[in-house]
Amino acid sequence: MTARDDVSRNPWDAPTSLEPDRGPDQSVRHPADLVFVGFNSRVCALDRDTGELVWSWKAPQGSGFVGLLFDTDRLIVSVQGYTYCLNASSGEQMWKNPLTGMGVGVPCLASISGASPTGMMQEAQTQKQSG
Repeated sequence: MTARDDVSRNPWDAPTSLEPDRGPDQSVRHPADLVFVGFNSRVCALDRDTGELVWSWKAPQGSGFVGLLFDTDRLIVSVQGYTYCLNASSGEQMWKNPLTGMGVGVPCLASISGASPTGMMQEAQTQKQSG
């Protein structure tokens, strides 16, 4: 996986093969310093400046598409009808709700205090430019 800034400068590369649970960096980071990526029943947190893998998590149930919602200090994850809450800094699973009988499909996640990872990045960029 490769990321580039707005003018294609300062790219970083990060491996996409993940070991379950925590990645190579065992330190806990503030969620604002992380970029969250979900694919194939997995979520990983990358350092937003270096692309270094900070932690990874694999859904114990469900497979395929991963929906993500950042909610203050938590990451709400939906995988094939199962909903999980992760500690955004560490990747530790806090709770799970199978939402039995609700079915499966593309999730729609919302929170009164939450924000999408994209929205967080836009806010951080705005603060960086004004500061």
